[in-house]
Amino acid sequence: MEKYETHLQGDFDELLAWLHEEFEDPAAESRSDYSFDNFRCAMLVYEKYSFWSKGNISLTILLVESERGLFVSAVSSGGDVVIKRYQKRLLKQAVKIIEAYKRYG
Repeated sequence: MEKYETHLQGDFDELLAWLHEEFEDPAAESRSDYSFDNFRCAMLVYEKYSFWSKGNISLTILLVESERGLFVSAVSSGGDVVIKRYQKRLLKQAVKIIEAYKRYG
């Protein structure tokens, strides 16, 4: 399991769109949204099938907006030891998008 977390400033909906655009390829996606007063939260789960391990690799992204700004947590999991590098690759994609948004968003 690999994890990346960061705090940043920006627009919740815009970052969500950046992430969704990058990860709309995976076979399965699930999303959950919650908001209360000045707090918003979205959890996205993307899955890809791995032919090497004959199982799914998933990427879960939690995006939170509060009066302090945005917080993102991305966790990749699934498969076995053989496909650890594919978990890292999936997470690396998320990190690339989040870091690009921090610079240009």
